[in-house]
Amino acid sequence: MIKKWMPLILVVIGCIFVLLAIFAKLIWIVVALGGISLIFIIFWKLEVGLAILTFSAVLDGLLRASGRLIGSLWDDALFILIILALIWRLAKEHRDDFHPTILWWAVAIFLVLAIISGLLSTLPYGHIITAIRAMLQGSILFFVIVNAKLDKKTILHLASLLIICAVAVAGYGLIQRVSGAFTPQGWLDKKEVVNITRATSFLGSPNATAGFLALVLPVSLGMLFKVKRFWAKFFWSFATIIIFLGLYATLNRAAWIGIGIGLVVFAIAAGKRSWIAVFVAGLATAIMILPDLRFRFSSLFSEEFATLTTLYGRTFRWETALQIFADKPIFGLGPGSFGGAVAYGIQAFGGLYVDNFYLLVLSNYGLVGIISFFFILVATIRESFRGLMATIGNDRILIAGIIGGLFAFIVHLFFENLWDITPLIITFWLMAGLAAGFVHVKKGVKNEDL
Repeated sequence: MIKKWMPLILVVIGCIFVLLAIFAKLIWIVVALGGISLIFIIFWKLEVGLAILTFSAVLDGLLRASGRLIGSLWDDALFILIILALIWRLAKEHRDDFHPTILWWAVAIFLVLAIISGLLSTLPYGHIITAIRAMLQGSILFFVIVNAKLDKKTILHLASLLIICAVAVAGYGLIQRVSGAFTPQGWLDKKEVVNITRATSFLGSPNATAGFLALVLPVSLGMLFKVKRFWAKFFWSFATIIIFLGLYATLNRAAWIGIGIGLVVFAIAAGKRSWIAVFVAGLATAIMILPDLRFRFSSLFSEEFATLTTLYGRTFRWETALQIFADKPIFGLGPGSFGGAVAYGIQAFGGLYVDNFYLLVLSNYGLVGIISFFFILVATIRESFRGLMATIGNDRILIAGIIGGLFAFIVHLFFENLWDITPLIITFWLMAGLAAGFVHVKKGVKNEDL
């Protein structure tokens, strides 16, 4: 079919470049050429689009820092391209075996309830759409990966790219840490202002950076234990150490709690329960021997911290969220009405962040919303474990690492609004899709090192 339309396509592209050559600057010609090339490449090879998204934590930071419109639109444009490429692949292969999985129904239920919540609120329709899109758009990646029927080698390569991206994020964070880069006072406790640097990396926030690294660290460990060749083990050992040190450089307490639980789940899913004691002892030792990290945790038990958190911190914000829920218990105050990035955009409640994503959902969408959101998370984990059951050999350890990372992220949501951060939610759904994708993986690729 594409051969039939190729002459017309080439004529249209030629006309576009003629107009650009006459009226536009050279930079726009380059951008147009790159954009058109990318469209053709992704339609030819859907996996390229997914590979680009594995580096979202770096790309999003760099593109947003440029201050150009592309910084806020690049991910939406790539999502659209990937969806169209999947439709093209299904049509080209004459496939009618779309696999919605139980997650499809979980997302659909949340969508219906969120729309009802929005209609019952007094919020502008555009704001409601933005809030619901922020909640659900990332799940598209899960359905794309599951239905693209990637082969095992592609899944392993995408997982490898995620780890390499985490190394880049962690490495930049370590450079900030070593160089003593400036840390905004809002990211520090009162006694830390002079003495401590917290890595923000490409994500611009120590909390977001920690959330991303804690999400990927178990995957890196899974890859390390999966491979057999010496140099492969050496490479992934180096990657794991850099990611771990980058996580330390953020000095984020919640991430350490999340990664602790995530590593326990990783060990259980991998069938290596003896690893639990090693992981727990390792994390506890790190907290004890690293002075600034030990100070961060010990400050949780100080009177000053208790006073500040009650007046301005998490206790105050959580109580506000619970009060909203008490006033609007069924459908909440409405999508994007309190506690997150979307609400901050309209300075709702003074732009207050609730720092607990589950309380955000509870206050915004009510009881029906939090139940349906938990349904999404449970369905995601269920599909990931189905992928684990479908794997054999050392691949199971890698998928167990992905599941451990998902749990680390889910636990971290109790303390941060990480679901609002585009690169993190892209990474979460990519990882879930890669794990679940093993149920529908193309056969014929033997277990191998990368």
